[in-house]
Amino acid sequence: MASTPPESSSWADPRRGKSTIARALREERGIPTLCGDPRSKVKDPEDGVEYAPEDLEWSENSQYIAEAWLLCRPGPWCAEGVAMARALRKVAAAGKADDLAGMPIVFIANAAPGADPTEGQERMAKAVLTVWLEIAEDLPDVHHLLWRDAQLTS
Repeated sequence: MASTPPESSSWADPRRGKSTIARALREERGIPTLCGDPRSKVKDPEDGVEYAPEDLEWSENSQYIAEAWLLCRPGPWCAEGVAMARALRKVAAAGKADDLAGMPIVFIANAAPGADPTEGQERMAKAVLTVWLEIAEDLPDVHHLLWRDAQLTS
């Protein structure tokens, strides 16, 4: 990349490589990582990551992410996690999609190499894709990237 985007949101299904991308941005470019899951729900928590608050219910969590991170937090940063899909849906439903104009969004559709998602993770994958398909056209000025089989396409 020629320059660092003002902010970005990397979201996808479980076992797709979101944390790997966020870690690389953090380590190579110093871009902070915001994880949409509370630390207690993360399989392998990492130092240097800001996690979602512990005490929020499912819907409250995505509302927090929409309001505190996506709409209000100056970049650069990389927000990652399955909650990003729901948070983006809340931004669009509130009529604030224009506030995200130019934000790069990376949606990772396939499992990471070597990953073996569980049945529950595959069900979550279908749910995340469903949300993405619902909101993608409501975010026309957001720069969408779809990562399939380690290739980025827009």
